[in-house]
Amino acid sequence: MLKSDDFKLNENRVATPKKTEAWKAVYDRIERDLLHQSLFGGYRINELELSRHYTISRTVSSQVLTRLSLMGLVERDERSRWQLTQWDEVRLSELYEVRRRLEPYVLMRAAEFIKPEQLKSYIDRLYHAIDAYPNMDSRQFDELESDLHIDTLGHCPNRQMLKILQRTHALLLSGKHILLDKSYFPEEDPFFHEHLSIFEKLYAGRADLAAQSMEEHLLIAEKKVKQRMASFREHNRVAAVPYLELQG
Repeated sequence: MLKSDDFKLNENRVATPKKTEAWKAVYDRIERDLLHQSLFGGYRINELELSRHYTISRTVSSQVLTRLSLMGLVERDERSRWQLTQWDEVRLSELYEVRRRLEPYVLMRAAEFIKPEQLKSYIDRLYHAIDAYPNMDSRQFDELESDLHIDTLGHCPNRQMLKILQRTHALLLSGKHILLDKSYFPEEDPFFHEHLSIFEKLYAGRADLAAQSMEEHLLIAEKKVKQRMASFREHNRVAAVPYLELQG
């Protein structure tokens, strides 16, 4: 999820809203298109064709791809060419193992620095989401995921651990872009009660119990994401885009 800090301008310089809007206007679309394509195969990305397809400059396309690489959705090969790696069972399992090993510990470290009023705001947002579900949009899912897995964990002082976890953030995109279609909404909310349990334990000063709940939540989340992606593959086909070349 892009935040205001990603577009912060120097107050001593004249603002350039046109360039900022170009970035913001195309980012979510590219992110969604690449996530959907990655469910069906691995591809090499032609950056020039990508720029032409979305009618953007090479500078903007490079910025978008660089950000997506930080999240682990795309990466460069040994010849520095951009590539889109397929989301398969093995890759999902490996990334969730990283998260289960790191996120509970990172959460305990973060608990030392997060303020009670921040936790209370996250708890209130979850209660509101529980009442509103399923009348929600994908942006709300994205924000609720970010409350815990990005913003809360971001209070951890170990920046190297956070950099490792950033490579797993592409996993959060499945909810954001697959749940666009409400036919994929489960009967029960996808994760709200699990997040609520973690936040309420943090608010009560029991970071140890919150860490245990985090590990349990990630085990459940892995199963749900695998099921969601398998269902999407079974019931959908995505249109080919001219900037992707299928890898053998």
